Amino acid sequence: MTTIYRDHQGDLSTLRQQRVAVVGYGNQGRSWALNLRDSGCDVRVHVRDDATRARAVADGFAIGEVADASAAPVVCVLVPDDIIPTLPLRRPDDGLTIVASGYSLAFGGFAPAGDVGLIAPRMLGPEVRRCYLEGGGFITALGVHEDRTGHALERVLAVAKAIGGLRQGAIEMTPHQEAVLDLAVEQALSPMLTHANGAFVAALLERDIPIEAILTELYLSGEVERNYRLLREVGFVRQLDFHSPTSQYGQLSRRGTFDHLDVLSRMRELIDDVASGRFAAEWEAESRAGHPRLAELRALHAGPAAQEFEESVRRSLGLPEGVPSDLRERREAVVREHMGSENRQDFAATLATFAHPRYEIVPTGQVFDGEEAVRQYYAASRAAFPDQRNELRALRHADDAVIAEFDLLGTHRGPFLGNPPTGREFRCAMVALFVFEHGGDRLVCERVYFDAATILRQLGIAAAS
Repeated sequence: MTTIYRDHQGDLSTLRQQRVAVVGYGNQGRSWALNLRDSGCDVRVHVRDDATRARAVADGFAIGEVADASAAPVVCVLVPDDIIPTLPLRRPDDGLTIVASGYSLAFGGFAPAGDVGLIAPRMLGPEVRRCYLEGGGFITALGVHEDRTGHALERVLAVAKAIGGLRQGAIEMTPHQEAVLDLAVEQALSPMLTHANGAFVAALLERDIPIEAILTELYLSGEVERNYRLLREVGFVRQLDFHSPTSQYGQLSRRGTFDHLDVLSRMRELIDDVASGRFAAEWEAESRAGHPRLAELRALHAGPAAQEFEESVRRSLGLPEGVPSDLRERREAVVREHMGSENRQDFAATLATFAHPRYEIVPTGQVFDGEEAVRQYYAASRAAFPDQRNELRALRHADDAVIAEFDLLGTHRGPFLGNPPTGREFRCAMVALFVFEHGGDRLVCERVYFDAATILRQLGIAAAS
């Protein structure tokens, strides 16, 4: 019978006076570190000297080298699977090592001393932070791989509780089970769906249905993803009520149409490749060779011809062409540097992210245009809130902008809107639209939206102010 752990089964006192080392500060690492800290844990971030280190410093964390994490009582390893076995970690016999993916333990040869556990959020990295802040949490895969102290489970549950991973339940799984499930979706289910979609497109093209209409029905309209969302939110039976009787009858009466096809046997073969370790051995050889086969496959299935076809369909429908991936990456890096330098109060670096400095504070109607006005804005806001800082929750891309969701925090230590300092702290959810120069990677405006009354209430200042 499946074991599902709940929030009350995790005891944060288990981690009291135990330093937690977070190795890696990417999408998962940052969310874990912030959640652990907010749960009262003593957290130190261990990363290379790169942009992620600067981001961790901006978020207020003590920093260490990766090798220095070895001595920590608890280590959360949050870097890519193929990197984990190469890390210079030498764990003590009474330590606890946590990974967020079962692959390195099941197939990658990672075998640290001491207790070893798995906590794998079924959630994208930035959403781990968002769900924690919203209080809802997320479903997690959780398991003990090695229990050498006799206390591994209670320690793993404590870490899972600290990141919000028990609030919706944690399904007990071994690292091998989690890795097989994860890879099976990619290697068995995804190719089958791709084949079915291809046959569907071919059959409709034979009926002279426009390709634009077919692809709109499949994914461009967003209808299918909304159906999947309903499956998640209310389940299959209840989501049927959102479909017409014609749709319901058509779906249910044609079930079993493809049952004569032996899909199951092929899926078993593919999943056996994963479970047996054959795929892991194949991938290790591919990695050692420098990924030549991967390059061939990308050229065949996702090369320039495929990209041009997709873009031509989008153009014919009048849809945005999207932003080239390299420009998206540069813009995201600029926004992260912009927000990080604000936290460090390195305003020369912040100004360097602009082609023309400009802030628009929508709730108050304030506009600060040009370097002098922006510098005055920095001075005034930090005089009122010397520790003002942001905690980034999510980034999304538009054609000419990056949209940031974040929390702004600070302590009222100076005059603000004509009011003397109250000494109170505030936290306010905000959205900022970072507008870029056309086709470029420098900012022309930061436009900020938030509920001003939220801040005023927390500071004890009358809304009339």
